[in-house]
Amino acid sequence: MARIYKYPMPEAGKPFDLKINGFCELAHVGLDQNGVPCIWAIVMPEKPEETWTYLVLTTGEEFDTTEWCFIRSFQQGSSLGLLTWHLFRPVGQWKQ
Repeated sequence: MARIYKYPMPEAGKPFDLKINGFCELAHVGLDQNGVPCIWAIVMPEKPEETWTYLVLTTGEEFDTTEWCFIRSFQQGSSLGLLTWHLFRPVGQWKQ
């Protein structure tokens, strides 16, 4: 049976890996109830663990379009105003 699990994202600007059992697809990207940026994924917990790589950037940061493919954006309020974050996956990593 499928479930939706939440995975906190680390700070923006560098690639990170998530180990996910039976990853099916991303359900949501945004902030949890404590304001922490997270990925919610539809998973099959009984399936083997796989490693998925992602990158989070803020607006204006550079990235190589031959290496990274855009998935989704989300926003976060801060003392600086509204920040927009952008989630990417490596080109060739097919699941979003």
